[in-house]
Amino acid sequence: MKKHWLTIAGIACVAATTAFYGQAQERSIADDDRAAEARVAEEREEKAKRENRNARAMLGELREIGARITGVTVAGSPFSAEAVFETVQRLEDGNSIRRERKTRLFRDMDGRTREEILTNDGEHDPLEPRLVLIGDPQADRTYLMNPRKKVYEQIAGPRSAEEYADRREEDERAEGERSEGPPWVEIGKRTIEGVEAVGTRRTQVIAPGRIGNEREIRIVSEKWYSPELRMDVLTTRSDPRRGVTTFRLANVRLTEPLPTLFQVPANYAGATDDDRD
Repeated sequence: MKKHWLTIAGIACVAATTAFYGQAQERSIADDDRAAEARVAEEREEKAKRENRNARAMLGELREIGARITGVTVAGSPFSAEAVFETVQRLEDGNSIRRERKTRLFRDMDGRTREEILTNDGEHDPLEPRLVLIGDPQADRTYLMNPRKKVYEQIAGPRSAEEYADRREEDERAEGERSEGPPWVEIGKRTIEGVEAVGTRRTQVIAPGRIGNEREIRIVSEKWYSPELRMDVLTTRSDPRRGVTTFRLANVRLTEPLPTLFQVPANYAGATDDDRD
């Protein structure tokens, strides 16, 4: 009888031990699952912030090549279009690297503007904008919106077309002073996307030895400006060191966009510091 009870006690002890370690293992697995989910969420959040920073950086790049319309007040010239920013770099082995980014541009008769920054990351709808800029010169306000988070923030207000033209002339004059090449020269007129554009070209020459180069480097830039739209519709820059950079407008429509495009949706909230990262 004693042996029988010892056997029962041993079985119970083994069962208890097994149950204990089983529960511990289940807790460990659950902890691992939660940690994995937290890492995935953290990586997703970090990626979203990185995309946000990249989109903001793209706004700066577009401003440099004259593609930005928000921040510049131009009334009486409504349109909508797709802006394509492309860089092609040729490598010595014959290979090439091509990058393309797109934005959608809108402007109404009152000079209100909307820019939609698109990203094609393979995970989100490429037609869904990553960031949206709305410029309202009447209210002297500019809004930066994040459609995925449904938040917005107010930034600097628009400038007049005269202020923008003055800044552009100053930039071009400063650029001319830094270069060894001639100033911008007219190269004629052509129709681009249904609008007439005036072309100018400029060639910069970097003399041999100036930056360690054995031979001279020629950088050729072209701009095609539309008086009707009061902006560049095509720009190219060919630099042997960086490849060919092109900005162009596509699918230009000279019609009044929908008024709702220039309004912050009612279900958007004010952005926090985390939303701005």
